[in-house]
Amino acid sequence: MRVKLESREKIKATLRTARPFDGWPQAAIDSLARESELRHYAQGEIIEERGNPATGLWVVGTGSVSLFHSTGDGKYFLHAVLWPGDTFGLFPALDDWPAPLSYSARREGLIVFIPRKALWAALGDADRLREMAILVARRARLDIEVRISTSVDPLPARLAKYLAFLPRRSHAMNDEPPGEPDSTPIDLTQDELANMLGVSRQTLNRTLGPFLRSRIVVRNGQGIRVINFKGLLAIMEQVEPLPDMWRREILSWDERIRASASEQRPALAQSILPELPR
Repeated sequence: MRVKLESREKIKATLRTARPFDGWPQAAIDSLARESELRHYAQGEIIEERGNPATGLWVVGTGSVSLFHSTGDGKYFLHAVLWPGDTFGLFPALDDWPAPLSYSARREGLIVFIPRKALWAALGDADRLREMAILVARRARLDIEVRISTSVDPLPARLAKYLAFLPRRSHAMNDEPPGEPDSTPIDLTQDELANMLGVSRQTLNRTLGPFLRSRIVVRNGQGIRVINFKGLLAIMEQVEPLPDMWRREILSWDERIRASASEQRPALAQSILPELPR
């Protein structure tokens, strides 16, 4: 597929935001971009369906993506929402098994598609392959944490973990804070949160009340925005302490919110930042 030059530059810029390619030399990014495609999806459009053969890796450029599965009787289960810089389809791209979930465009946007063959060719370098293996291991750790949390944690702690980790799965437990992604789920709705947690909207509202009153989150239109990750951490650690590297990663986002607000959102800086605990 021949891609226009301006699209090629957008592909390169998008690849640069994705955690799997963090630290790759420019020549490797350029080579991968030549084999990749920039695709446009309308809101609600299916990108890939559960059970389809593995095709490649996807990187969100603009908009957002829902990862879900639905049952034959019409039930819908939302697993994650991904924002620009996030990747999906990594496991089937690596192991050649079918897609474990379905992917759809939650908001209209541009997505970079990397064919599986091109990804594996780029991973011929030993250092890149090692970094990819570490990323897969860290994602697996997060999946283990989700399973433990579902069976052990009370609902407030589970909600805090979703809000803390959900927007940054592509940067899963990196040693350094990720580059430039938005640190908060700008338009994550209460219906989506309730679906992911497996509870009713009414139960979620009761659980969310203390988060709102404590200014850990604020309403953003119909969505929820995190403004106090230290508060989320405190709720999580009512159950058990988190590993130090996870604590540092979570707390780093409060500083990112302050920096982003002071540089790009002066109105937000005036109304919210003075209330953030340090």
